[in-house]
Amino acid sequence: MRKLIYYVAVAFISLSFCYSDGFAQGASKKEFNVQNAGKTYQLQKDSLVVVINNINEYDVVAIEPAFFNSSKTKQPITVKAWEISYSQDNASNSAMKLSKLENITPLESNMNFDRGVLMVNGLGDINKRSVIHLALPTGVNTKVYINGNVVFNGSLSGDGLMIQNATNISSKGYSAEAALMQAVIPKTNKPTPTSYKRIDWQTLSTMAVKTISTPVAFSDGKENWAMVQVDVSETGKVKAVLYAGGNESLANISKQYLSQYEFKPFVVNDKAIKVKALVPITVVDGQIKLFSQFSQGGN
Repeated sequence: MRKLIYYVAVAFISLSFCYSDGFAQGASKKEFNVQNAGKTYQLQKDSLVVVINNINEYDVVAIEPAFFNSSKTKQPITVKAWEISYSQDNASNSAMKLSKLENITPLESNMNFDRGVLMVNGLGDINKRSVIHLALPTGVNTKVYINGNVVFNGSLSGDGLMIQNATNISSKGYSAEAALMQAVIPKTNKPTPTSYKRIDWQTLSTMAVKTISTPVAFSDGKENWAMVQVDVSETGKVKAVLYAGGNESLANISKQYLSQYEFKPFVVNDKAIKVKALVPITVVDGQIKLFSQFSQGGN
């Protein structure tokens, strides 16, 4: 069944390419090799740290929960990765026509697993895109970093994760095939304008000049953490709050309060600029904590 899905993915990409504007010039050079056994490691602990680096705007990271017998002492972790090449520069940070797609090939050399820490490096190449797919065991306390930012902290359950441009995309599933299709033909969760400079949440929190108290007694029986992206204008006004991971209900409630925050303008070279930051949210004793370390109350 998996092979059939792979073949369908290749056929879809090839068929789409046939109707695009450059097929005649480069058909003989194009290769779409999406079959990838990946690498499998054995986790022998009850916790896992995943560190993924060199991920650009249109690169995709997908995490698919893998269900195993909890009595087993070893839990497999499978990592698959691809590089997608284009005939045009800046493919990892700009939208590309399908006619510019040249190659899809497995990428297996930039992975390492040691003592419960999985390190995976994307290409970091602005002229190519990286696709990284992880099948991680459920029931394991897992913390995932992408480019140094925590995007997941908790025990994987039935929900997976797909990240593109610091945004969680939940409409396409979390399989390797879905991740490839998202990278090649992004259709949901349009990337945020690159004119927003990313800063860390600690810096953003120190810039707050107006804050709003959050309610108590939040509990819905799911994860007690969430992550949102906050976009702030040159004047310090919040322009958007976007869901980025964790408990979506908690994130949606928190958006109502974060959208009312005001910040000091972020100044670079005497000029105020637009900024964005991933803001962690936890629940401690029923109280929603914005700008809160996961270790203070997250799973």
